[in-house]
Amino acid sequence: MNKTLLISSYRGPLLSRLVETAWDSGWSIAVTREQMTDREKAVIRPALGKTVMEATSKGIAVMEHMHPSPGKTEPPDHWMARHARPAGQPPYPWREDECALVLFTSGSTGSPKGVCHSLGNIRRSAQLFVDHFELTEQDRLLCLAPVHTMSGFRSLVLPGVKVEHVHEETSFLSLVQHIDRIRATVVLCGPVFIRQLAAWADRLGPLPNRLRGLLCTGADLHPEDRKRVEQTMGIPVLDYYGLTETAGLVLGDTFSRRSPGCLPQPCRGVQLMLQPANREHDTFELAISSPNLFLGYLGDPLARRRIFNTGDLVQSRGKRCLKLLGRRSGAVKAPSTEWVYPRRLENWLRENVEQISDVVARAVPIPGGYGLELWIDSREDFDTVSLENRIVARLGKDYRPVQWHFAPIERTPLGKLPAPRQGH
Repeated sequence: MNKTLLISSYRGPLLSRLVETAWDSGWSIAVTREQMTDREKAVIRPALGKTVMEATSKGIAVMEHMHPSPGKTEPPDHWMARHARPAGQPPYPWREDECALVLFTSGSTGSPKGVCHSLGNIRRSAQLFVDHFELTEQDRLLCLAPVHTMSGFRSLVLPGVKVEHVHEETSFLSLVQHIDRIRATVVLCGPVFIRQLAAWADRLGPLPNRLRGLLCTGADLHPEDRKRVEQTMGIPVLDYYGLTETAGLVLGDTFSRRSPGCLPQPCRGVQLMLQPANREHDTFELAISSPNLFLGYLGDPLARRRIFNTGDLVQSRGKRCLKLLGRRSGAVKAPSTEWVYPRRLENWLRENVEQISDVVARAVPIPGGYGLELWIDSREDFDTVSLENRIVARLGKDYRPVQWHFAPIERTPLGKLPAPRQGH
């Protein structure tokens, strides 16, 4: 990666054009979440290449160390004009083993982990998305997925489909009104939106007839929420599964084939491989074979891959039905679709709160995904509101505890927690 355009807080209307202009002229794209800290930027900056420019809400500027150069910022349209491909000149010839896009996941340690993709991967994944969900030029897709996710970024480059992103947090009812206002025919969303629709189904009544489907990705989709939306509101809910490393979509429902309560069936060109994970052989570790697998992680040697072990555990529920159990590593997905690591919160609290003698963080189901529940063994009382603010500022809003328990925590002589419960 000789030159990279890092997109951090820029979410303007020119974003799709900015991405295409960069690729045409040989710039790699890296996209981060807006809340990425200076420390996290410092981790990824050395691996992004010799020349890095950062696109923020203030414009585009050369990135020196961790921040754009002050006083040298230019508007996105000026940058595109300077880097536009001259008429008659072919676009930059991206190789299949060359990194054109980096999206960041938390990684197994909670630190930013850059997932590298070829331009071919992204183009093929975008075409697969259009074909699989039968999108046409008559469709208008409203995308609720953040741009730093694969579903959100891929929506920027879908061929032949009109797409609008929701770039700012807004209320549920405002979103429903927006769907009607822009005359959306398809909405790309997560389980939280489906759950909200299910709760409001009786009061909302039928949505516009032109809304022909809800494409749901992220954490587990609750079958009852899905059933209520489909039966009460008459809108098909299509579940799909994919990881950043697989260029997103690899398993997906279709309008004619849905699998409530089970993982969707493989998409075109995708094969599943199941490695037994217990003696009963009813739980498996899921591996994926796909033509769009990532090239590797930022900073590592890059190469085409044939198979990717997802780290997800699935359980067999009969013929052609797999149930997703979660990550083998213990990580869980928050409603935002970000991976959350309970041990990361435990370690931070031990290191930063001297009143705490011991702490245990456990994942618990909440609407749309998982949150973290805390057991605290403390020597004295402390202000949990202030501590929550510190947690959010340092680790992110997905690490805000959903429940606190204050009680002695008993451990075995080897430091293990007694099964199955602790902190009581």
